[in-house]
Amino acid sequence: MLTRRSIVLGLGASSLLLTFGATRAFAQTSRSRLHAMIVGINAYRGRIARRNPDQSLTYLPIPQLQGCINDAKSIAAAVRPLAASTRLLLDGDVTRAAFLRTWQEMVTNSAPGDTLLVTYSGHGSQEREPNPSSTADSLHDAFVLANFDSSRAGSNQERILDEEMQGLLKSVQDRNKIIFVADACHAGGMTRKVDLRIAGELRYRTVGLYDVENDLQTEVKIPRASNLLELPHVVFLSGAQHSELVPEFLIDGRPQGALSWSFARALAGPADSNRDGIISGAELGSYVLRSIRTLSDSGQHPDIRWPQADVRSGSAMRPDDPLFFLGPSRPSSPPESENGLIRLDIRGTAEDQRIAIARTLKRVALVNPGQAPDLTWDASTREVFDKFGNTQAFRVAAGDLQAVVDAARAFEAIRQMTLTSGLDMRLVLPEESIYASPSVASDRTHVRGTHLVLVATGRRYPYFVLFNITGNGTVQLLYPFTERNDPPTIDPAAAYKLPLDVSAPFGADHLIAVASAHELSEFLTTLRKLDGQKEAALAAQELTRTASNAQVRVGMQGIFTTDQ
Repeated sequence: MLTRRSIVLGLGASSLLLTFGATRAFAQTSRSRLHAMIVGINAYRGRIARRNPDQSLTYLPIPQLQGCINDAKSIAAAVRPLAASTRLLLDGDVTRAAFLRTWQEMVTNSAPGDTLLVTYSGHGSQEREPNPSSTADSLHDAFVLANFDSSRAGSNQERILDEEMQGLLKSVQDRNKIIFVADACHAGGMTRKVDLRIAGELRYRTVGLYDVENDLQTEVKIPRASNLLELPHVVFLSGAQHSELVPEFLIDGRPQGALSWSFARALAGPADSNRDGIISGAELGSYVLRSIRTLSDSGQHPDIRWPQADVRSGSAMRPDDPLFFLGPSRPSSPPESENGLIRLDIRGTAEDQRIAIARTLKRVALVNPGQAPDLTWDASTREVFDKFGNTQAFRVAAGDLQAVVDAARAFEAIRQMTLTSGLDMRLVLPEESIYASPSVASDRTHVRGTHLVLVATGRRYPYFVLFNITGNGTVQLLYPFTERNDPPTIDPAAAYKLPLDVSAPFGADHLIAVASAHELSEFLTTLRKLDGQKEAALAAQELTRTASNAQVRVGMQGIFTTDQ
């Protein structure tokens, strides 16, 4: 539950998530060609070795992944219409030699000034540096290839170290521009603590830290360059910060990574915000950032790195540069629709009770063992968890489940709206600037008494409505209040700021902001009728109808709370 303290209106930036600088018009006499190298690995065959305190080694199989092939194929499908050449490497074909050979073929077939796209979906890792003085933390980050096995000579070379990737990128510094997309993680933790009952079912794209038992005999030599070297021709997109994990979860009914899904969707047209047939760096970054935060419910914090402004050598990349040419009439295809059912797992009760309870619910599919659910209800503790392992609601009886299911369906419907017409929303702690990038600290699970500020920017339109849907499905109208004579419009150039205090009941709240070019009187009338009721489905239906009939932008921000 979130208790509003006051409403403060102040000037703010038009885009909160990332500031890219001024936008310029593109006047190109010729277009660079695009060449793509796309890598996806689900199937791993080897083991990793971890050294114990007594210096003995423990061998662990490398966990299998499920979404990386989906990632690679979806990106390939989006890139092929735009690229002069596309090279796809999947599973067992991704050897160190094949990786280097495919890179060299791509470079050879490109011309000076062409853009190279490299995407990787698979496990990342950290490897102990044999010469500790060569890196700041005595560790190498690495991309783990399909046949890697840290315990076997020969197989332990089947990875690409960070300095090797840097060396490949540097080798074309004066020749090509590069877009590097890494949907993997090397180590780290989650933004919010995952309940142990759910944690074992989630997959993360890292094998963590490993030790190499045998001396490396690297037969396939790759040039190296220091990670401290600034590369002015490279823009780097990662699914999370270096200290965070990258999860796989169901998107459009199949496992994927949020970065890869968002990147592929961006190239289908939604990232072209001004509809000029060109996706600039600023447009790509803004769309990908918003999309990943929306899909992960603010659990991932994407990392988009541009060269520093003072770098001048080489083919410098700038945020306002054109990256992808779509053509003036390329349509923005809608996301794939699912059947609207919530996949529910019921635990803590007998099988006949599971089936009986599920039969009382509408728009629900009871999952079988091994299937990924959207919601998990523990009948013994009356807690509900979402697909990321966050606690959505506490003290949920069987008779309350329908309202929780309806809330989950409402969140998904609103999430689809934010992907196509989203405004920027985020939380800030009292010590944080509203213009800073979203942080792990502000998106973590918050305890009773925590002070937060909700910020909404990039609204574009003056009419403004804010409401909340709690984890148990209760609708709460937050702005405007008739009794307080709140104005129906707010300056679109101003940042909307709402101070909040965390209090009971705890769980998940989702604040939804709506900005419109036209008055929202009918929508507000409906919300006032639903205020305080468990009618999330009706609120989402009315928002869908409103958004289809007017110029509307929608944003949603999840807030997760607990008593202690």
